[in-house]
Amino acid sequence: MRTEDRSVRDLWDQRLGLEPGSVERVVHGIAKWRDVQMGLCDLPNYWAEVGRELNLSAEMLAQLQSEFYKGDKLDLNLVDLISRFKQEGLRIGLLSNNILDLITEIEQLGLSDIFDEIVTSARIGIMKPTAATYHMILDALHVRPENAVFIDDFPQNVEAARAVGMHGILFTPDLDLDAAIRQWLDELE
Repeated sequence: MRTEDRSVRDLWDQRLGLEPGSVERVVHGIAKWRDVQMGLCDLPNYWAEVGRELNLSAEMLAQLQSEFYKGDKLDLNLVDLISRFKQEGLRIGLLSNNILDLITEIEQLGLSDIFDEIVTSARIGIMKPTAATYHMILDALHVRPENAVFIDDFPQNVEAARAVGMHGILFTPDLDLDAAIRQWLDELE
């Protein structure tokens, strides 16, 4: 999932008389956001804290919850690429700093079959870029670090993967990921 349209978030900033990006900084910046990603807090308590931080009524909070991620879209090209690599016999893992409900969301999107293993911070209690997270996905996949490529859109996560011996690729929207992975595969041989 990728945020392609921030207009709903921008409208919330305007509606609340806040500077651009303020609502997003609260939603993804309060301590409870990290707690929910670590499995230490449930979503209702997390959203209640967001509501308190933004001084929202219960009705406004419910509306924010239903609207905040509307600009997020599933990257179908990336899904197709992952599916093709899986069909070619590569083991595919997902390592995500995310909430407990991520696996359910992946199932609802019909994507659970493209991953051999899914490791989320909320299930293991630690987050990227902690080295142990990378070892957990490697162990789950039964893959040695030097035989694994890690792709992420946060430089610190890619650097941490490299530090444990994985090949790291920094994902950007304009990256030809297929070519980058195929180059890495060629170098492995």
